[in-house]
Amino acid sequence: MKLTFHFNLAVVLLAAPAFGQQTQAEMVRLETPPPPQNQDWSNFFYGESLAVDGEWLLVTDQTAGLLGASGGEVYCYRDTAQGWRLRQRITFGTPSSTFGFAVAISGNAAIVGAPMYGFPGNQEGRAYVYERAPSGRWVETQELVPPGPSRHSRFGLSVDFDGNHIVVGTPSDAVNGPGGGVGAFYVYERDQGPAAVWQLQQEFVAQSGHPSLLGRALAIEDDCLVASASGSSSESGQVTVYELQFGQWVMTQVLQSSAPVDGDEFGSSLSLRGDELLVGVPSEAALFPIQSGRAILFERDVSGVWAERHLFRASDGFANLDRNDAFGEAVALGDGVAFAGARNAVGPGGQLPGKVYEFVREDAGWPTLETRQLVASDFDSVSFGRAIAFDGKSLV
Repeated sequence: MKLTFHFNLAVVLLAAPAFGQQTQAEMVRLETPPPPQNQDWSNFFYGESLAVDGEWLLVTDQTAGLLGASGGEVYCYRDTAQGWRLRQRITFGTPSSTFGFAVAISGNAAIVGAPMYGFPGNQEGRAYVYERAPSGRWVETQELVPPGPSRHSRFGLSVDFDGNHIVVGTPSDAVNGPGGGVGAFYVYERDQGPAAVWQLQQEFVAQSGHPSLLGRALAIEDDCLVASASGSSSESGQVTVYELQFGQWVMTQVLQSSAPVDGDEFGSSLSLRGDELLVGVPSEAALFPIQSGRAILFERDVSGVWAERHLFRASDGFANLDRNDAFGEAVALGDGVAFAGARNAVGPGGQLPGKVYEFVREDAGWPTLETRQLVASDFDSVSFGRAIAFDGKSLV
């Protein structure tokens, strides 16, 4: 008897012109692809991680694969004259590696994290670099492994990519600090030689007294790199800013909430765009049990100093009295627009399908409450808004 676990999960897209319209419905819906060749297949987390850049969209499912060997899968979509079309499936054969837990794309290259690689004995993790060939196919070009000794570090739990730099996080690193779990992250630079391989440039390890889970979220753009340490239940998180100076990444500032609370998970998500940085704080419920979390916007002034400038909240953050909405668990920032996901937000009829909140900057500045709520139609309890990707044109 064939046993195929195939959940009808979906990813939805909105094109930029739709942001100004009143409709909440999605413009395009991408659903879980069917198992290849009717194989015994599992896929439970379609849309776990997303990355979009121009005409290419990567959607991951860390559980997809043959039953009993679900290593993870990445679905590569291309925007064509006929709409978004699935062009390639990248299936990972190593069981339980959670390939696709994190993904980032930059032009013709992508990075995919597999943080549970080595399960069950040692989840040291891996990250894989892919490049797009002239034929349009994505081809693996390099495997990145945890530098030095590693024990359950879950290398690849977070990744980001910008041009000639890749950053890979190991927030669960259990080697580099007392008590374990303090975290670390690594910066790789593309070798300019004929081989054009990625070389470890620098590593950053949380020091004593630093909040735990360094590398929980990462964002890199040009000569600026930000890394969060979201902390434990007895710590408030923080975000560290690094700048590229004379070929080395140098820490220039530490950002914290103006109202820090233990367990707030400040920095669970990051979105960096130019002189603006959006930081998600999804567990603010540690302070206000019936609130839904928040997102904080930092801005960099002409002297290069970052400062907290604005606070985003959900207008219906009090609607869900028995659980945290997780507002800010995913964030995305564009030119004059910001988004925050709340996968536990209450929908019509009291269901928990999740929401994405859109904030549009006007002449008077940013609003505190959302400009519009985006919801997925015909779904119930699907964690909509768990992941967000935005490239200035398409919101996924």
